[in-house]
Amino acid sequence: MPQIPYSKPPLSFAEQIRRLEQKGMAFSNKAKAETRLASISYYRLSGYW
Repeated sequence: MPQIPYSKPPLSFAEQIRRLEQKGMAFSNKAKAETRLASISYYRLSGYW
């Protein structure tokens, strides 16, 4: 099976938090949000909103 090249670079956790803020999500503690995002993952979390 051929590999598909990815055109988008991965986002850091801080960049993922900024993207979520741009979409309307608010955070009272960004450092804690980054820690939680690291353990849960952006894509798993996205299934709940």
